[in-house]
Amino acid sequence: MSETKGGLSVCIPVYNKAALLGRTLESIRRQNIAHLEVVAVNNGSMDDSLKVLESWRDRLNLKIFPLSKTISAPENWLLALSLGTGKFLKLQLADDPILDGALTALLAVLHHEPTVGLACGNSLPIDDRGEIIRTGVLHDYWSSIN
Repeated sequence: MSETKGGLSVCIPVYNKAALLGRTLESIRRQNIAHLEVVAVNNGSMDDSLKVLESWRDRLNLKIFPLSKTISAPENWLLALSLGTGKFLKLQLADDPILDGALTALLAVLHHEPTVGLACGNSLPIDDRGEIIRTGVLHDYWSSIN
């Protein structure tokens, strides 16, 4: 990745997330970030994840990389990041929507603090219906690490 390139690449490893992927892509579209690239690696999904990605191609600067066979999750994460061409890369899980304004805040920190090499942000736990988990063991655990 060249330091002369600008913008942000949101890199999404995808595996069988058709039911929740559209919500994540919509949350990225709402960010209104200039020079935003979205890279999605479809990791041999057996559901309609690839169809969902293709339906978003015209609404985002979306580059889709379909894999014919499944690789491990960490390999897919690294592959997705390696395909991003922006100055900054963000790993985004396919079923985790981004809060409105979060990318603007992240980029402000990255541009203001050139020595920062890695930034992490809060996320919210989402169940398989796409609803935010607000109570229970998973919520308690998630709250303790965020």
